[in-house]
Amino acid sequence: MKNRQTINISIKFVTYIFSILILSSIPGFSSEKYKDFLQLDDQTLTQKIPELETFLKTDSDNTKLLELLGRAYHHLAREDKGKYASKALETLTKGYDLNKQDNIVLCYLGSATTMMAETTWNPMKKMSFVNKGVGFMDKAVKRDPDIIKIRLTRGYNSLSLPGFLKRKSLATTDFEYLAELIETHPDRYSSLKEEVYNNLIKIYKEDGNSEKVSFYSDKLKKQ
Repeated sequence: MKNRQTINISIKFVTYIFSILILSSIPGFSSEKYKDFLQLDDQTLTQKIPELETFLKTDSDNTKLLELLGRAYHHLAREDKGKYASKALETLTKGYDLNKQDNIVLCYLGSATTMMAETTWNPMKKMSFVNKGVGFMDKAVKRDPDIIKIRLTRGYNSLSLPGFLKRKSLATTDFEYLAELIETHPDRYSSLKEEVYNNLIKIYKEDGNSEKVSFYSDKLKKQ
C-alpha cells in the first residue's frame, strides 16, 4: 500500500513539474505582440482567446493581457451573456483594479456590468448592475472623451438598454461626437464613417427626424 501511495505521489509530482516546464517554455507576451493584438477589432480578437488565456497562465497580472481578453469576452457576451458576461466582468475588474488609470478598460467594464443584468431574475440586482455599469461608462467618457473605443462602447451599450433608462440621448451624443471627429480629422477617422453615420441614421429614423436622416445619408453617398 505504501509503495502504491509513493508511486502515486511521484507521478503527481512529475506531472506538476512537467506542467511548470511547459508553461515556462511559452514565450512571454511582449510589448510588440501587444501592439499587434491592439490593431485587431473585437470580433477578430475573440479568435485569439485561447492564445491570450495561455499567456495569462504565466502572467496573470499583466494588465495588457487582461484588457485584450476582457474585450474579447465582452464581444462574445453581446450574443451570449449567460456564458460570457461573467467572464468579461471578472477579467475586466481585475484589469481595472491593477490599473485605475485605464479608461478603456473602465468603459468595457461598465458595459460588461450592465450585461450582467440579463443573467439574473432579481429586479434589484438588475438595477444594481445597470446603475453601476452606466456609472463606470460615464466616468470613462468624462475622463477620456476623445477615445474612439470608449465612445463606441458606451454608444452601443446605451442603444441596447431599455428605453425607460433614457440612455438613447447619450448614444446620440457619442455618435455625434464621433461624427464631428470624422469631419475635423477626415484622414485619421475615415474608416469610422460608415459605422458612425449608419448608427446616426438609425437613431434619427427612430426619432422621426427626417432632416438628420437625409443629412447623414448624403454624407454616406459622398464617401
